[in-house]
Amino acid sequence: VWAGDEDAYPEGLRVHVRRLRVKIEENPAKPNYIVTERGLGYRFAATIKGQVLAHAHATVEA
Repeated sequence: VWAGDEDAYPEGLRVHVRRLRVKIEENPAKPNYIVTERGLGYRFAATIKGQVLAHAHATVEA
């Protein structure tokens, strides 16, 4: 995605995660949904509520 600019990736990712946290977290400083896993990265930690469809299909028509 950032060909030839590997140093921009970690900072860019942090910026995007911070923006997402501001939008979805009650307290972005103490996130509950987008959790930092030290040494690994980020994890989306939310409980899915509702029905999960076993055979959901997506179709695209031109």
